[in-house]
Amino acid sequence: MTHPSPEGDKNEGYLEKRLKEEENERQMILQQQLVNQVIYSVLRIFIFTIILCVGLAVAKVVSTKLNMHNQIDDMKRELEDQAKLAELITAKIKNDLSVNNIKTNNHQKHNQHVNIFNPDLDELIKMQSSILDEKDLKTTTSRKKRNLNPTPGKNPNKYKFRNCPEHHFSINNSTCQKYLTCEQIKSLNFTRKNLIGQGMTKIAFLSMFQGIPVVVLKRNNKFKRYQDFEDNLKNLKFFQNFQSVSQVLGICEKSHTVILEYQEKGTLRDLMQATSWSMTSFEKRLDYAKSYLKLINLLHTQSQPRVNCDSNKLDGTTKQFLVTAEDELILSDLDDVPVVENGKKITCKHSEYLYARADILNQNFLAPEQLQISKSSPPKYDEKTDIYKIPDMVTHILTGGTYENPNEIAYDTNVVKPERKILEKSLNLLTQIKPILAKCRARNPSQRPSIDQILTYFNRL
Repeated sequence: MTHPSPEGDKNEGYLEKRLKEEENERQMILQQQLVNQVIYSVLRIFIFTIILCVGLAVAKVVSTKLNMHNQIDDMKRELEDQAKLAELITAKIKNDLSVNNIKTNNHQKHNQHVNIFNPDLDELIKMQSSILDEKDLKTTTSRKKRNLNPTPGKNPNKYKFRNCPEHHFSINNSTCQKYLTCEQIKSLNFTRKNLIGQGMTKIAFLSMFQGIPVVVLKRNNKFKRYQDFEDNLKNLKFFQNFQSVSQVLGICEKSHTVILEYQEKGTLRDLMQATSWSMTSFEKRLDYAKSYLKLINLLHTQSQPRVNCDSNKLDGTTKQFLVTAEDELILSDLDDVPVVENGKKITCKHSEYLYARADILNQNFLAPEQLQISKSSPPKYDEKTDIYKIPDMVTHILTGGTYENPNEIAYDTNVVKPERKILEKSLNLLTQIKPILAKCRARNPSQRPSIDQILTYFNRL
């Protein structure tokens, strides 16, 4: 029987101990590796968090700076807009002050009847051109219906049309844009200091849209002429196809606001009351007169003619027409342009107000049929009332006077008198066209020429 050697037992114990030590070392290494991985992961998360926080902080700073830049840009644009508005309003105020300065002189000169020329116009100048053939003035007994859009090439008085589709606008030949919404209109900046005009129906303010001056037209609630405001909007919409009518840029019916294109030269009255009007050439005055006739032609030659009712005196009539940058007159105030339906007579609005105004009735500007006042009902008439007023309006544009007194500035108009040479040329033309003007003044409306005949004659000049 063999017994284990003590020396063998010793070696076996040593090996076992060595194995345990190695196992413990491996466990410690694994634990250390695990701890290192955890620490590494934590450090990665920590570093990533720091980077994320720094990135967010940088983004916030950049965003804040961008917002500041945007705010600064907005402030700059707003300041520029306000500067433009201030410049435009200042120019208007200066013009108004200039008009007021000459107003007293004009009133003092009224009724003095000082005439630097001969009192009789026919003795001043000889006829220099042929008179319109009588057949051109032959009054038609039946009214032909006309198309809304005259055929190009067949109508010598054809109109210019806008290129944008319905409910769109274009300023300075830019791309067509949709009408401004109520939200955009609400964001427009205007206050009482931007007031540029006020009447019984509308209040006009000057504002800016995309760096361009625009007119904000608000309903005047004081006099409660709500239907007049609605009629003006309706007629603006109807005539938007024509360049001869003020361009609409936006409508907000719930706030009773209309945005219109701004005409820096203002109204024809503004132009005629400016000191520079005295030097406006004869040719330019004739162009304005023709432009006025074209607008009356636009009203009269629709499928059914319309009457320009808001023309009760010279000063008020010249205020109805705006002057474009191209020196064309355009219609803007369309509160009262009623349709003459199937040849029936009409009555203009607010006749009770009109016939209570002695200053209007004494001017002899209204047509005779408009003065046939009865206690039971106001007078009725048609578009031939506009024809009766043409001699006064043409004379007023040319000389500042009236058909009866072309040499004198019409009372209560504050128009600047033309220079002598310009006045002489204007009086010469009035002599030349006297026959057709006399026909316009016929007391019987049916004997007055049509606007087509008048404009055709003027286009020959």
